[in-house]
Amino acid sequence: MSRGSLFNRKGSKEKIKKIALYSISVVISILILISILSVFVPEEKKALIGLATAEDSEHRSLSKTTYIINLMFCTTILVLGIVGYKKNNNSALLTIGVAFGLFGTSHFLTLLSLGDALEVPLVAIRMSAYLLVTLAMYLSI
Repeated sequence: MSRGSLFNRKGSKEKIKKIALYSISVVISILILISILSVFVPEEKKALIGLATAEDSEHRSLSKTTYIINLMFCTTILVLGIVGYKKNNNSALLTIGVAFGLFGTSHFLTLLSLGDALEVPLVAIRMSAYLLVTLAMYLSI
């Protein structure tokens, strides 16, 4: 079977899109479950199931270098997405660029030491960014 023959079959693209849509719903469900758990689980139980605890805030201060590097990469991808959209009129590039702009926003707010105060909004921003990337990839199939 040649590489392109999978996509030449009638209905194959639809099957791939259904699998992608199913995968998206599973990821969204997991993210929502984690968000709910992080809000309602008592602090002493969070460490047992792998959620962040108050003690983890000490570790966050040590990882500022990681946030700076991630912010630089996110900014680069945002700029490349905008340039790629202007050059090729490809909305998927712009959508992915905007998503990484959102990731960059969350990294920037964390660098400003607002991560603890804005924990829930940051989760929402990151979830939105993941959904934008997923949407761009889904629409490109």
